[in-house]
This record gives sequence, structure tokens and C-alpha cells, in this order.
Amino acid sequence: MDTGEKLASGAEPPESRPVGPGVHVRVLGAEAPVPADDYGSTLLADFTDVYRRGADGWSREQAMRETLRFVVEALGGEVAGRTVLDVGCGVGVDVERMAEMGARPTGLDLVRSAEWDRITAENPAAGFVQGDLVELFHRGALAVGTFDAVLDNGCMHHQHPDRVGLFFDAVRGVLHADGVLVTSVFGAAKDKRGALMRNEARRLFRDFTRDELVELGQAHGFVAESVHEVPRDDGLAYYVGVLRPQRKGAA
Repeated sequence: MDTGEKLASGAEPPESRPVGPGVHVRVLGAEAPVPADDYGSTLLADFTDVYRRGADGWSREQAMRETLRFVVEALGGEVAGRTVLDVGCGVGVDVERMAEMGARPTGLDLVRSAEWDRITAENPAAGFVQGDLVELFHRGALAVGTFDAVLDNGCMHHQHPDRVGLFFDAVRGVLHADGVLVTSVFGAAKDKRGALMRNEARRLFRDFTRDELVELGQAHGFVAESVHEVPRDDGLAYYVGVLRPQRKGAA
């Protein structure tokens, strides 16, 4: 934000925060996000444009590849034969890696990638579904209690605040009773609380402190087994939460 805008308006420019190396987005503050009913089309349009331009830096970010390690650990150190849903799978990097480990992974994303055809041809145990997790689950396209684990390597932190509860409900629905959610989110700077942000295309971003991620899970019926900090370039970090649905009757 340049000082010209600040001087012309007589007000401080809105705060922005880094969400990737060299990438800053604006903190919403009191500004309302796009309505929840319109957000699905907003998200689809922006991600379609990002993949079309090859601007999906996360597909090549080494820090994001660390998340899968926590899925393996949460499943007892062995994923062979286990069913894993990768929500927001993108081009399918983690789906391919899990298939090579002997897992039976399913990737899900709003935007279909040409890479999916190659991955399924080379790894028959892998599969992909295009669409929105919440909509697919409530439509019955994703069966109840199907997966040992859900990998969310950067999906939940783009959810509309009015739909986060639906996201957790769908995750709980597709998991086995003893299943696990491994979710990676933007880490807030050490001296800040988490905030809701948006880019110019109105896609939402949410960063979290470690405690905020734990509290969010608790608010939606998930207990945090552990939270791990994964360093990124430029002094940034992801927080990876290993969350399990709270058992009925548990305090």
C-alpha cells in the first residue's frame, strides 16, 4: 500500500500480512467477507485462474511436503492399505506420494488437474474427485465412515467463516470412528493473533496461532493430539494439527 492512498484518505492503510514468500494479503478487520452463498464461485474462479497461470507455488513448496509425514505418524507409521482423503489436493502431489507408499488415497479439489490422469494411470490405487467437500458429502457422493485419515494440506484456512463448521462436520462424517484429521494452516506471526484476510480476487485466508488452531478444533468436536510448527521461507511457518473427532461422552 503506498503512502499516496494513506494521505488521500486521511486514514491508515489496511494491514496486510504475508501468506507466502513475497505474497501479502489484506486483513479484513471490520470489513465483511463475500457472502457465504457466493463464496464457492469466488473460490473456484480464483483457483482456476491460479492454476491456469501456473502460480500455484504451494505445489512446489517443500514445507508443504512435510505435512504427509504427520499423516503417516498418526496412522501408526504405516499407510499401506489405508484410505486417505486429500482435501484440496491440487495437482495431486501428496496423492501420488501416498499411492507410492501403498495407501489407497483419494484426492479432492475444486479444480481438475491434467496431472490426475497421469497419476491414476501410474497408480491404480489412487483416485480423484472434483468438487467441494461439503457439497459432495451432503449429496452422498462421499460415503460416511470411508477414510482412515483426512489430509488437509491448505484447504481449511481458505474456508468462509460461516462454513467452517460444515467443513468439520463433513470431515467427521467421512472418517472412521477412530480416524484422524491432519490439517496444515498459515501460522500467525509470533507477536500477533490470527486474522481473516482476503486477496484481490476476494479469496479468504486465515492464519492461526497454535492455541487458536487447538481451540477451533475443540469448538467443532475435534481434540488436538499435537500441533507442529513447520518452518517456511522468509521466516514464515505452517502449523500442522493432528486432530481426532471427540468420542461421544468424552469430556
